[in-house]
Amino acid sequence: MLQEPRCVRRYNRGALSSHTGCSKVRVCLWGGVVTSRYYRLDLSLTCGHVNNRVGPKPISWSAIRSALRPTSAEMHAARIGVTERESVADLTAHRTLGLRLALSEQPDVALVAVTHALVAQTFYRGAEANVLDIRPGSLFLGSHADGIADTEAGLSWSDRHARWAAQLPRDVADLWAFVVALDHDSRMAIFAHCAALTVNAVKLPRDHRPRALATADSLAEAVALDMTGYWRPTVRTYFGRVTKARIIEAVREAVSAEAADRMADMKKPDMAEAAEQLLATTDWLPALIRLPKAAQQDVTQSAADAATDGPANAYANAAE
Repeated sequence: MLQEPRCVRRYNRGALSSHTGCSKVRVCLWGGVVTSRYYRLDLSLTCGHVNNRVGPKPISWSAIRSALRPTSAEMHAARIGVTERESVADLTAHRTLGLRLALSEQPDVALVAVTHALVAQTFYRGAEANVLDIRPGSLFLGSHADGIADTEAGLSWSDRHARWAAQLPRDVADLWAFVVALDHDSRMAIFAHCAALTVNAVKLPRDHRPRALATADSLAEAVALDMTGYWRPTVRTYFGRVTKARIIEAVREAVSAEAADRMADMKKPDMAEAAEQLLATTDWLPALIRLPKAAQQDVTQSAADAATDGPANAYANAAE
């Protein structure tokens, strides 16, 4: 009996791959079928031989390699195909450079292009219709603030997003014409909406983005952010998540020291409920979400008050 060749043993385990004499031809056998870049032969394997099903005469591996070797005409055609593809890439690279130069000199068109890119990726996920390689990201806030989508601010954002979606064309191919046809105010409005969706000012425990968070403070100042219009201190949003010392501190700051002292002996759930009622009519905010300058002024004022209270009061404040 003939010794079973190594290549046949590999085939019997499921697949065989072999290279012919031509470096550009790859032969693969699977289920008795030999395929290459140029040919497809239906073969059957026996012990040590490859038999062509057309006739009983066995053929050797050298014969298979010879049969699969491409002709000079086929190799020339393959080289021409590669050359043409390279030519397409070369020409479109020059066209891309021309577009960059022309767009850099026309800011109005650049605004249209950027708006188109943002809208296409915000409302038509996976369409890949934007020619500008801008990849906006949007952090899912619900994973960091439970129930945020059901707040007044969350519902307001959802309604605004839905109104824009209802105005956009169904086919992304019509989006460019839609953006061009918008009047200036409408174009800037949808541009601002898409840009706003990419804001990420979330501070995580192990966040290493000090410059990004500093920029978030600058952005808050630029838009004159007043969080009293978007957030209220309640048991769910704040008092139920912080310590009793934080609750008393908030009541002392927003209401009075006497009100804070009266709550000192309460249990945490009762204290949180009472604090929500006391602060319901105030505009109190935690320092973390105040305007940066306002928060700094509060820190400075607290330091000045501690200095004028005397040693005893200063010690009491530090203990709290």
